[in-house]
Amino acid sequence: MTFLHAAQVSGDYSVTVTGGPISSGQAVAGFLLGCGVSVAGGVTAGINPNQELNAGVSPTVTLNTPPGVSVSPSVGGSLGTSESLATTLEPGQVTTATTAVAALTDKTQYPFQLTVGNAALNIAQCASPVGAVPFVTTTVSTPHGMVQTTAYGDQFTF
Repeated sequence: MTFLHAAQVSGDYSVTVTGGPISSGQAVAGFLLGCGVSVAGGVTAGINPNQELNAGVSPTVTLNTPPGVSVSPSVGGSLGTSESLATTLEPGQVTTATTAVAALTDKTQYPFQLTVGNAALNIAQCASPVGAVPFVTTTVSTPHGMVQTTAYGDQFTF
């Protein structure tokens, strides 16, 4: 079972702001990443030797004519191995991986393009496939207020 997942991603994002002039803003592109089952507590595997030694003496007394005594020693044992695999499964988590951040100002030309090329997504200690959803969040401020919006792409699994 693989506990490390990796994907190489690219994306083109477009941000358009309409209305009055803005005083400041920001566009952030990235991915929401989710792991269903975490093994962050670690996984241990091993081989355990099993050794056992038995020794004994079995005396026998015979009450016949003539009386007799016999002693029979016995020695025995076993040797083997057992395999073990242990982990603590925990619920997974969702996290954000930011791939691009751009400042928006009153001089920014729209539509504004964000392009991400060959970004690496690496997720470790996840015992299930990783789900990813691309997003772009834009925050814009004007003299009259602020607005934030997020657009999401199609989910994929790796």
